[in-house]
Amino acid sequence: MSSTVAAWFVTRIARAVHYAHTQGIVHRDLKPKNVLIDRDDHPRVADFGLAKRLEAESGVTLPGQIMGTASYMAPEQAEGDVERISPRSDIYSLGAILYCLVVGRPPFQAASVLETLKQIIERDPIPPRQVTPSIAVDIQTICLKCLAKNPADRYETAEALAEDLQRFLDGDAIVARMTCPLQRLWQRLRRLVRRTGLTTIGALLLAIVTTVVSIRQGIELRDKDAEITSLRVTIRSLVVHWALDPSLLESPPPDDGQGPDLLRRMRVATDDDFILDLLGARQPHALLWSVLNGTVHR
Repeated sequence: MSSTVAAWFVTRIARAVHYAHTQGIVHRDLKPKNVLIDRDDHPRVADFGLAKRLEAESGVTLPGQIMGTASYMAPEQAEGDVERISPRSDIYSLGAILYCLVVGRPPFQAASVLETLKQIIERDPIPPRQVTPSIAVDIQTICLKCLAKNPADRYETAEALAEDLQRFLDGDAIVARMTCPLQRLWQRLRRLVRRTGLTTIGALLLAIVTTVVSIRQGIELRDKDAEITSLRVTIRSLVVHWALDPSLLESPPPDDGQGPDLLRRMRVATDDDFILDLLGARQPHALLWSVLNGTVHR
């Protein structure tokens, strides 16, 4: 479906969902199959079987109970985090519907429901234009804002989403903006810290090793140069955080040379040759450790 037609449909779906929200109802199972098209080609939101009133007792749904359809489910729903389910959970689902309309498949769709839920919680969606380059840039931006892992990063209301889609249809500038690579990095780290209980340094190290493995094995690889740039940014952040806690260093730099030593470690860790060594290392975490502790010199 073209970007314009998809935007037209989702604008109307979002306004219907916003009305439900103003009545205190969260749908919790928005997906293409629950949107009916009438004889005038207008979409109608249906099947409120899993809907929940915002003022209802939280005990109606047990903590850890997963409600909804996996591929269109917000991360907080996939985690079974009942307390965090809100109108913004529906906004995520609206973004997943928009994604499906322009790409031809939902943002996450694995071989099993459990693997799909895992992807929703842990991975970022592939940007629509990397799948179908003809998709409008603004539609990709709107889509990815809806699909933000953190509910606070999504549109505040379904009406706000509808208004941004209408701006696109009218040829006006949209409000949503693409997040920069550094913002995406910190969003991933916050998720890692919250999910695993790791320190920021631990999360950074895990993020680096995961990226190295992904690049090396070509797992969902979209743009190798961009991934390597992201890897270099993550390593730079790791070196800085490591230096801020000297107790973690086996060979801390002398007090009068901390600045230059930090710069040397930063240069070594982000050097092109070291990145190549890291990508080829059997134990990338061990190689990183040696650089952080100043035992690798170049």
